[in-house]
Amino acid sequence: MLHKFVITSLIILSFTLSGLSQELELLTPQVMDMGIVTQDSVVHSVIQFRNSGELPLKIKRVQTSCGCTAAELNQLDYQPGESGEIEIQFNTKGFSGVVRKYITIYLEDGSPSSSRVVLQANIKTNIEIKPAYLDLQNIDIKSEENGRSFLVTNNFNEPLVIKEILTNIENLEISYKQITLNPGASEEITITYKPMRVGRSDGYIDLKIENPVETVKRIPVFIYVKKSDQG
Repeated sequence: MLHKFVITSLIILSFTLSGLSQELELLTPQVMDMGIVTQDSVVHSVIQFRNSGELPLKIKRVQTSCGCTAAELNQLDYQPGESGEIEIQFNTKGFSGVVRKYITIYLEDGSPSSSRVVLQANIKTNIEIKPAYLDLQNIDIKSEENGRSFLVTNNFNEPLVIKEILTNIENLEISYKQITLNPGASEEITITYKPMRVGRSDGYIDLKIENPVETVKRIPVFIYVKKSDQG
């Protein structure tokens, strides 16, 4: 009789425990938008969560989608109702435009067995050039001057010094030879091209940067000169 009672009690306890769960509830948005950030900066954020289940919660591991993103968790075990944080760092070096990185939290047990958070940022390059290339297509051989322009923006926190603006294209004139831009400032640079022969004359414009970093920004230039419509 006692044996049957013990078995019955264990069955009842088993069903009772099966109704309990360990659940990770995210307290921060599943998509964490960091807004506009500057290239080469390190973005910091925190994922907040809570054990909203009836059983202790154990985190197996936290995994990021690439080496540019790091996640640090101070503890793995959380009692029912207990909250926790995961510190996130994202190094934006080498990235531009809208970038998304993924942080996945894996549980030892529970349903679902993992939760994913998306870290999103719109990364502005330190030296912004628009458009990215210049297009002079189907220009008439008899046209005297063909103009285009591009805008250079300094997204650094210090002055941007362009010590030289050079080109390998013959008969291409550039409005500036050198220029200094204060932080956040923009300048429009104009080019004019006088065609000398029919056909392609593709090339480039180089912006030689002196400060705050020594680098070269190259702007492709695509040129095609056609025969005159005037005969």
